[in-house]
Amino acid sequence: MEIKFYHYYKIWKVFFLGMFIIIGTIQILHAEMLHNQASKDLKKVFVSFYFEGATLPEVFDAIKAKTDFSFVYDKNQITDLHPVSFKAENQSLESVLLLLSSSHKLSFQQVNERISVKRMTNPNQKAIQARVTLTGVVYDDEGEPLPGATVRIEGTSIGVATNALGEFTIEANDDAVLLITFIGFVTERIVVGNQTTFSVTLTLDDASLDEVIVVGYGEQKRANLLGAVESITTEKLVDIPAANMSTLLQGRMAGVNVGGPTGRPGTTSAINIRGTGTWNQEPPLFVIDGFIRDQAAFDVLDPTEVESVSVLKDAAAAVYGARGSGGVVLVQTRRGKEGKARISYSGSVGLSDATSFPEMLSAYDQGVFRNNQRRIYSPDDFAQGIGVYAPDELEAFRNYDYNWMDYAWQSSMVTRHTLNVSGGSNRVRYFGGGSYYNEDANLPGTDLNKYSLRMGIDADITDNLTASLTLSGDTRKDTRPFNREDGNPNTLNGAFESLIRTPRWIPPYVNGLPVRYGGAIASHPIEINKRDSRIQNTGSNLVLNAALEYRVPIIQGLKLRIAYNQAEGHAYVNQLRKNYDLYDFMMVGSNGNLISNVPIGSTRINNQERLQEDYNYIKNYQLNGSASYARSFGLHDVNALVVYEVAESESNGFRAMRENQLIPGFDLQPGFAEAQDATNGWAENNARLSYVGRVNYSYAGKYLMESSFRYEGSVRFAPENRWGFFPSLSLGWRISDERFFKDNINFIQDMKFRVSGGLLGNDAISARQWEYSYGQQGGAYLGGSGVTNGLNPRNNGLILSGQTWEKTRFFNAGIDMLLANNLKVGLDGFYRYTFDILGTRASSLPANVGVNNMPAENYGRMEGMGFDASVTYADNIGRDFGYSIGLVGGWNRNNVLEIFQNEAVIGTWRDEMGRMRGGEDGLTAIGIIRTQEQLDLILEQTPGLTIFGRAPELGMMMYQDVGGPDYSDEPDGVIDVNDLRMIAPAVPSIGFSLNLGANYKGIRVDTQLGVSGIGTKVFYDQQSYRPPAANSMLNMPAFWADHWSPENPNAAFPRPALYGGEDRRSTFWMRDGTTMNLNIVNVSYSLPSHLAERLNVPQLRVYFTGRNLWRIINPFDYKDPTLSRFDTYPTLRTLNFGLNITI
Repeated sequence: MEIKFYHYYKIWKVFFLGMFIIIGTIQILHAEMLHNQASKDLKKVFVSFYFEGATLPEVFDAIKAKTDFSFVYDKNQITDLHPVSFKAENQSLESVLLLLSSSHKLSFQQVNERISVKRMTNPNQKAIQARVTLTGVVYDDEGEPLPGATVRIEGTSIGVATNALGEFTIEANDDAVLLITFIGFVTERIVVGNQTTFSVTLTLDDASLDEVIVVGYGEQKRANLLGAVESITTEKLVDIPAANMSTLLQGRMAGVNVGGPTGRPGTTSAINIRGTGTWNQEPPLFVIDGFIRDQAAFDVLDPTEVESVSVLKDAAAAVYGARGSGGVVLVQTRRGKEGKARISYSGSVGLSDATSFPEMLSAYDQGVFRNNQRRIYSPDDFAQGIGVYAPDELEAFRNYDYNWMDYAWQSSMVTRHTLNVSGGSNRVRYFGGGSYYNEDANLPGTDLNKYSLRMGIDADITDNLTASLTLSGDTRKDTRPFNREDGNPNTLNGAFESLIRTPRWIPPYVNGLPVRYGGAIASHPIEINKRDSRIQNTGSNLVLNAALEYRVPIIQGLKLRIAYNQAEGHAYVNQLRKNYDLYDFMMVGSNGNLISNVPIGSTRINNQERLQEDYNYIKNYQLNGSASYARSFGLHDVNALVVYEVAESESNGFRAMRENQLIPGFDLQPGFAEAQDATNGWAENNARLSYVGRVNYSYAGKYLMESSFRYEGSVRFAPENRWGFFPSLSLGWRISDERFFKDNINFIQDMKFRVSGGLLGNDAISARQWEYSYGQQGGAYLGGSGVTNGLNPRNNGLILSGQTWEKTRFFNAGIDMLLANNLKVGLDGFYRYTFDILGTRASSLPANVGVNNMPAENYGRMEGMGFDASVTYADNIGRDFGYSIGLVGGWNRNNVLEIFQNEAVIGTWRDEMGRMRGGEDGLTAIGIIRTQEQLDLILEQTPGLTIFGRAPELGMMMYQDVGGPDYSDEPDGVIDVNDLRMIAPAVPSIGFSLNLGANYKGIRVDTQLGVSGIGTKVFYDQQSYRPPAANSMLNMPAFWADHWSPENPNAAFPRPALYGGEDRRSTFWMRDGTTMNLNIVNVSYSLPSHLAERLNVPQLRVYFTGRNLWRIINPFDYKDPTLSRFDTYPTLRTLNFGLNITI
């Protein structure tokens, strides 16, 4: 019985439980059905109908009766449509409307409970477009309403701002995507779907709000920057192979211009920040990890070991005192971060080749060119066929084309490998990295190798004490041929002059013997390389950085820090110069101008045979002790910093040299003549002591102030003049945080005005001109039979004790804006006034005084002005495609206010006062004297006219006669140097770079387009417009084939010799200076994360990088505009393929 009762109990319990579940489910389903019927989502409203011959108004009324939807339509548009007949059983309202759309060509637009009906006008028109009113509230990460946030419909300009309670209302289509943005927070992306109300919480964007920019002696949040500071991370630089870091900054920062003299591997790129304010050197200062270094230390860095690069362009550089006027480049290298060990490898290999070589006269065209020269130099000899190329020789030249560059030049390999490891715990963090870079020879004998290694560790010894240690080293070997004809060993002008300008009928070798051609070959670069005549620079550096930072626990926000840097550098230069033999061969042809293969003798070519070895050692240290304080008091933020800095450097070196090699192949000092040796040595030291202070204040993030100073002393100057004080003050106003701005302007998220002013210095001059110094000079007989070396006073024994550094008052005003559509704008205008510029008054003393080298004095003054601008925009189209556009550019100019000049030029066209320094002088060309009628008219108008000492002749250039002796502006009937005028005054150069990027899923493309020289004038280089002398066989650019001759009077260019003013620039050779170049194209593909995870590889990326791909606008048709002359080392184009992998 008890057992039965128990079974009944279990049965009833299960029954009642089942009934409860069924009833609950029915209630839930019923409530859901009621909700769906009241839903605004057409997919969730279900209806049943049966229509037979019903009109459309009747159908709409029936739907309205069973749902909450009403229809709006123009009866005139639908009354003539055919009746409706269909049956719907529990179908969604969306499917019913789609059926009506298909059968009657109607479109429906839903706005909440109202549906408007229209006739379709486009076959591609969407049948149903749901538009709903969306409402919501936006909160910050602490749950507080966020007023002023932007709510925008993705892909459109439609948007609203949240009110004081963080609320918003906006109409959107049901398939729309909302973007909710606010400065300092991560953008939230929400698909509308069937939602109509939203509660959105934004999270802090550490990469935006907390992004810190490296500034002098510290870091600042980007949002609080008051100075003109440019900053870039190296993410977009790591794929670009470059021999130096400076090159990678090209076109990346507003107001920062990067240029180099040549494409030869190993040469340094020049960095200029906002133009120049002096006629002396004004280089930027380089600071790496808080310690002052030089450009060589910056260039040796690999971008994979650099976190960021910042550039101080205005009074923000005042904290660097006497070295800040040229701007400051600040580098923060990578540090370890908490997390598991991550190993990253990046490697690339590619080809490097010339963008172009100048097209030269063919052998035949040069023969004609030289014959026409002979006609001018020696008309009688030309008439008799003496000293010319005979017809049979010219005909033979048609079949000759010995291009020496083809024998010497080759594509080179560019190889780069980097390996980094980083990670750590919450107490100890580490980073280690190494890199290798090699660029082998385009020109045999030219090679560059670079190695670097960096290791750093940060350790929290206690909760309040952190120790940091970094050890880095690098080695660099730069090899190039030595040719005594090279005026500039960096550009190898002599070598390239021979390779490019040797006549095309002369082969470099005949039967394996190098050709001399009767002395026409000044140097033979190919043979020089075979003889291993070279200059090899080897350098190494070892750098130690150590720091201790103590966070004082009893005073919140107070930090004490001591940092020490020591750097040692070694440089060894080995110059192995060797003479070599060239061969002459029997000459054939009617006039003996064709070379045979029969050698007749050799000549030893003097290439300054010697072994010269130079060694330099430099050691410096910098010690910084600082105290900083950062604290917030309600709406008040206060930061203060004081620094004590002392730095010393010393260097020494020696040279050992012997000439005339006695033992061939024994390339050491004992292998050269002992009797012809020489030694030399040198030493230098320098020291600085500085006190630095800075205070930052912010109220509510709206009102900002920064004030700094540097009090600095340098032994470069006399004791009474070696201390200087360099203050600065900056103010900022974030107007976008003002209530009146937020309530009335919703398309700007952030806007900040800032102004700054300060005093900067420049001491890039020869040191210790305030004290007597001496050099060694031979030639004194002090007893005995030999000549004894003596002492020679420098600067002719003159000293100047009042000398000090140049000073610049710098003023800047700027505005930073972030618009609601992700558009960022930065504008800066600046003015600089430089005084106490150092210069010499060389002509102020009579010649009979005997002083030709005076110490520099502080007397000059200049002013400069300009603006910088940067605009960036980034957005997404859909979920997978994104793009970015960046534009940086600027304009600057200067005016000379006071400069020492010869009194004779004051008030004339040569007077530099009141105008921009620089410019090009020359002659104003009228044109080529083509016909006898033109020549007769010239002589009739100006009897006795001469053009640089010659009577006018056919084929010569005619110029305007604009002046006479003593800078007179009265024509004197003579064309000579007195007719020179400023034909291309220095003008502000406008330039910009356009950086474009796009990404689709794992594919990314970045390009950089550079435009420069807008508004300027440029000239053909003198080597191209000055014909060679009568005894020179140098070839000329191909455009000279169209030169004036009696047979070619309508030529584009004048006669090939003595055309008048051939040594002078003229407007004939002037062109518009605008250039445009496709600088960089980078294409990369990152393996999708789900595939990378399968391979246990967090990141795998392959990439292609091309540099100097396309010269779109070129003022010249014979050379690259970046080259100062056509016969020099060319600009290089590189194509690289690489791999980046992280494990």
